Amino acid sequence: MANVTVYCNLASFSRKYEPIHGPLSLFVCLFGSVANLLKICVLTSEEMRWPTNVILTGLAVADLLVMLEYLAFAIHWYIIADGEKYVESYSYGWAVFTLFHALFSQFFHFISCCLTVILAVWRYAAIASPHKSRYWCDSRKTLYAVLTTYFVRPATCTLFFLSLRILTYNQTCDRHGKILSRKDLETFTGVVTKRHIFNFLFIKWID
Repeated sequence: MANVTVYCNLASFSRKYEPIHGPLSLFVCLFGSVANLLKICVLTSEEMRWPTNVILTGLAVADLLVMLEYLAFAIHWYIIADGEKYVESYSYGWAVFTLFHALFSQFFHFISCCLTVILAVWRYAAIASPHKSRYWCDSRKTLYAVLTTYFVRPATCTLFFLSLRILTYNQTCDRHGKILSRKDLETFTGVVTKRHIFNFLFIKWID
C-alpha cells in the first residue's frame, strides 16, 4: 500500500471548529448587522450622497440581508443543542427554509461581487477620465446601476432554482426521534423506528 502524506488534516480541524462555529457566526452576524445599519444611516445622509457611497450603500444592504438571514440558519443548526441529531430538525418547513437559505445567500453574495466590480470600474473611471466620469458615473446613473444589479440577479438564478428539489427520506431513529447512523446501529439495543425527513437535493442538468 502506497504511503499517503497528509499535509493538512481538515477533518480534524472541522471537528474542532464545529463547536465554536455557531457562537462565532452569531457574534459576527450580530456585529455585522449593527455595523451595516450604521453604515447605511451614514451613507444615505444628504451630505454623503456621492456616487461611490451609493454603491457602498448597496453593498451594505446586501451584506446586512445575508447576515440577518444567516442568524436563523445558524441558531437552528449550530446553536440549538443536538439539533442535527433529531428528525424534528428535518421537517418540511426547515427543508424549505434551507432551500431558501441556499438561494438567498447565493443571490446576495453575487450582488455584493457585482457591486464590488462596479465600484472598481467607477473608481478607475474617476482616475482615468475625471471629466467624463462626472457624466457617466453621476449619482443617478450609479443608482440605476445598483438597482439593475438587484433586479437582474433573479433571472440569473432561474436555473439554480429549478435545480433544487425537496425530497423525502426514510430515516432510522430511536423512539425519541434521535437519528441513528449505521455505526450507532451496531451497538444500539433499543427500539428502532423509521421516520420521514425532508431535505433538498441539487439536480445535475448535464452529466
